[in-house]
Amino acid sequence: ENYQNLLGKVAFGRYVVNTLIVASVTTVLAITFGSLAAYAFTRFRFPGATAIPLFYLVMRMVPRIVIVLPYYVIMSELGLLDTYTSLILAYTTFALPFAIWMMIGFFQDIPVDLEEAARVDGCDRLGVLWHIVVPLAAPGLAATSVFAFLLGWNEFLFSLILTSSSATRTLPVVVAGFV
Repeated sequence: ENYQNLLGKVAFGRYVVNTLIVASVTTVLAITFGSLAAYAFTRFRFPGATAIPLFYLVMRMVPRIVIVLPYYVIMSELGLLDTYTSLILAYTTFALPFAIWMMIGFFQDIPVDLEEAARVDGCDRLGVLWHIVVPLAAPGLAATSVFAFLLGWNEFLFSLILTSSSATRTLPVVVAGFV
């Protein structure tokens, strides 16, 4: 009877698709911006280059319950409640610090000499990043992507608060409703 309710009476497939969309876009954004930030923190020297990653670590430690009300107010003012955009922005803010910290470790292990050699051979900074650094950091990107996707897939609180209709609700909230 429970399986009949799940597969027949509830739009279970829709919730899975919602969760896949939100988690996938969150992963892409977190990996893209997290990798660029981590690369900048490991390769460029600027004021705050060591303090800013620490700030991101502290942001990762802030409980979600503290931030959910301000997010709700902001998304309400912007008219983004019950949208994928609100969930993606909320999820990305928690996946991004994690991605930055993971990728900093992987980028620190790549020798700067390889980048300097590519620069001598005529490659610009973006070319070095794309053709040298990203392929060498591919295992780190893959591992970080898996963790970022799982963070997006399992997020419960923001989906509960920022969505009220079944059009954008994600699977963790729906599954909790079956209990």
